[in-house]
Amino acid sequence: MPSYIFFYQSKNRRVFYLLNHSYSKRELAGLFFPVLKKEEYFAHFVEENYPRLKTVHHMANEAHMSLKSFENKFNHVFGISPGRWMVQRKIQAVYREILTSRQPLTVVADKCGFASLSHMSDFCKKHLGESPSQIRKKRY
Repeated sequence: MPSYIFFYQSKNRRVFYLLNHSYSKRELAGLFFPVLKKEEYFAHFVEENYPRLKTVHHMANEAHMSLKSFENKFNHVFGISPGRWMVQRKIQAVYREILTSRQPLTVVADKCGFASLSHMSDFCKKHLGESPSQIRKKRY
């Protein structure tokens, strides 16, 4: 093996070692976002971050993208608008939590990010066609 290839490989490993030990995964993701497999990384970024980021605007900021660019990329990768995707995820999470949790519905509402049980009830009726208590009765 020519010495310049060994030198290059050695320097390459050193750079990645220093990056991995100097920056968080989130910081590295922001740095390498434009050069990685964009669509796969973008999908992974969304899946990993949507639980803590409550709005499309927050997701776009976290991805270091304009809102319009983020929405266009999201539509391209997922085939659905980011707002609709987030609602679908919330519907799934709320339904799963109501069915599997033994906690009171007020606790479930709080855990799912609703201001009150009333708000969760309205959400369930609108998107699932039933109240949380009607959904919970299905598990028995």
